[in-house]
Amino acid sequence: MRNLLVFLISLSLSFCMSCNPDEPIPSYIKIEPFVLSVKSDGSQGSASAKITDAWVYIDETLVGIFETPATIPVLYWGSNKVRIRAGIKTNGSSGSRQPYPFFKDYETTVELTGAQVTIVQPLTSYQDFARFVWLENFETLDFTLQGSGYNQVSIGKNPAAFEGNHAAYAELTAGTNAFECESKLDYTLPKSGTPVWLEIHFKTDYPITMGLYAGTGLEQKQSGLVILATSSGWNKIYIDMTEGVSTAINLQNFRVFFGCTRSPEDAQATHHFYIDNIKLVTI
Repeated sequence: MRNLLVFLISLSLSFCMSCNPDEPIPSYIKIEPFVLSVKSDGSQGSASAKITDAWVYIDETLVGIFETPATIPVLYWGSNKVRIRAGIKTNGSSGSRQPYPFFKDYETTVELTGAQVTIVQPLTSYQDFARFVWLENFETLDFTLQGSGYNQVSIGKNPAAFEGNHAAYAELTAGTNAFECESKLDYTLPKSGTPVWLEIHFKTDYPITMGLYAGTGLEQKQSGLVILATSSGWNKIYIDMTEGVSTAINLQNFRVFFGCTRSPEDAQATHHFYIDNIKLVTI
C-alpha cells in the first residue's frame, strides 16, 4: 500500500511539472517621458508639451499604452524594432487618450535580453504637414487676443507667465459677472473631419469655457467646446476642435473665445485667469 501511495504521489508531481514548464524570462523596456523639439525660428511656438502616454509597438505589434515613465515587461529578445507614439489626454480628460496627430512617432532598434532593462528616451517633433494658423506667446507689444462684446473685464499682460516675460491675464473682481475674450482675427479652418486642435497653457481659479464663434454678422454662431477646470498651477491642454469646426455647416470665419458667466454668489469674489502659448494647429 505504501509503495502504491508513493507511486501515485510521484505520478501526480510529474503530471503537474509537465503542465507548468519553465516560464520564459521577460525582457524589460523603460520608457522615459517624451521630449519635444521645435524649430529654432519660433514658427512652431514653445517646446513645452504635456505628452502623458507612450503607445508602444514592437515589430509593429501594439504591446500597450503606458503613462511615462514606465518600465514594461515584454516577451521579446534580441534585436527588435520599437515604435512609440506620443499620447495625450484629449481635452484634458483621463478617459479620452490618443496619439496626438501632429507629433511624429519615435522609432529605434533595441537589443533585448531576458531579465535586463533597456532604457529608451523617445523624442518627437511636429509633423511636416502641421500648419500653425495662430501662434501667440504674448511677448510682443501688441497681441492677438481681445475682449469681446460680452466682456466686462479688460484683458492685459501679466509677468507671471508660464515661460517668457508675459502671459495674458484677466481679473474678475467683485460685482463682475461676465468675462469673455476672443482672437482678434478670423481664421479659415478646414472641415470634413480634417484635424483642428488648439494647444494652450492656462491657469484659472474659476471654470472657463473655451469655444468657437463661426460666421459673421447675423449668421454668427457661438458654441462652447471645453471647460477649462480650475488649477492652482499652470496646466497644458490639447483641445480637439475638429468636430466643432466640421459641424459649423455653411459657416466660416472662425474665432476662438474664452469666457464665463458667474452666478450672483460667485460674482462677489475675485477670480483670475491666465493664458500663455496659444497654438491653433491644422493641416
